[in-house]
Amino acid sequence: MRQVFKPDMVSHLWANQSQDSARSNGSFYFVGDTIYSYGSHFPIARHVTHKGRYAVLFTTRNHSVTTAKHKSIVLSACRHLQVFHVENVNETHHKEQIADYHKRYNSLIVDYGKSRGRKAFISSQLTELIEEANTYAEFFGLKTRLFLPNDMQAECERIQERDREKQRKRKAKQERERIQHDKEILEKVDKWATGETDYISMTFENAPIRLRVKDNLLQTSLGAQVPLDHAIKAFRILKRLRNQGETYQRNGHTIHLGHFALDSFENDTVKAGCHRVAWDEIERVATLAGVN
Repeated sequence: MRQVFKPDMVSHLWANQSQDSARSNGSFYFVGDTIYSYGSHFPIARHVTHKGRYAVLFTTRNHSVTTAKHKSIVLSACRHLQVFHVENVNETHHKEQIADYHKRYNSLIVDYGKSRGRKAFISSQLTELIEEANTYAEFFGLKTRLFLPNDMQAECERIQERDREKQRKRKAKQERERIQHDKEILEKVDKWATGETDYISMTFENAPIRLRVKDNLLQTSLGAQVPLDHAIKAFRILKRLRNQGETYQRNGHTIHLGHFALDSFENDTVKAGCHRVAWDEIERVATLAGVN
């Protein structure tokens, strides 16, 4: 089985647990349920299960600029999974993991008390942390829960009310910038899809997923690739289902796509791992491949 891939592909293979191991130039690799940066001393993330449910423990630690890039592509690849941010992904005792959540919670409480101009931002961080910590507890069947202190809750509501008008103006400006940014993104992704360029920055991950055929592979704009013959077989199955007005949900029978598997097809959207691909895009590339 092939073991060496580009970093994006390594992260997708790990996120979908498509094979036991893979690597990219030695510094970025996974073995089993854990993916690493620069060696076993720095695990980035690990798959965990509890009572038939799946989640990912994702490290809050940092090591270098390269490791930060590794973490970014791993987080992107597992965005379809439940992710818990913890300091030590290898820690198996919930007491220590909950203690780490409490440590960050208390640190934010202190920061909130000291801050003057960042209270709204810190309260938002607190809210997200509390929600994730409580979801972690619920996932593993723990009774412990975190709450925002009552005095802070009232103050946060007043601060957020004052901040809403600023946010509305900021969002209006950001929307104008987003429209321009999205236009530039789509132009660059179009160039990738037509073969004018071979590289897409991770800043483009929110653009509609595009496909292209190269070297007998079906490639995605998120960095994954599958054998073209697998993609053609899957396309013919999905087209038949679509013509019959039927949907598909992975359940026992598996439609294989190289190292991956098709999860579902409904509402003209194909889902496979972190990929959501519109049927129009699939038909477009099928036509180019001469099979539509």
